Amino acid sequence: MQRPFASVQDLEDGTLCRLLRWSSALASVLSAVWVPLLLFLILRCKLTGAPIPVLAKFAPFRFHFALTDRMLSVSPFFVVSALILLVTARYVSRNTESIRSTALILGASVAISVVFAAGNPGGYFTWLLS
Repeated sequence: MQRPFASVQDLEDGTLCRLLRWSSALASVLSAVWVPLLLFLILRCKLTGAPIPVLAKFAPFRFHFALTDRMLSVSPFFVVSALILLVTARYVSRNTESIRSTALILGASVAISVVFAAGNPGGYFTWLLS
């Protein structure tokens, strides 16, 4: 006779753990999406031929600016949710090998964001915050 519901033991390295790992990887990548969005916003402003506006909110691409700003503001939420999902996946699978790649993605995403914000290349990070 087949059981209608799987037990936690059946889900250890199965569907639940895989779902947690992929969700954590997605949240990790989304936490750093603001960096390429900002780079493309700068590129679009430079390609218009006009001087770059003093404040980013005066850039000719309002939707692009709003999307970049929102992704920057929700970036900490994505990092925390990725960390929670990663810890939950570790608890469910009890295997550190299965979450290593996801943890590396999270670390790389956080490192990219921190290096870009702290380095402030060309002053564009503070330009975005203005």
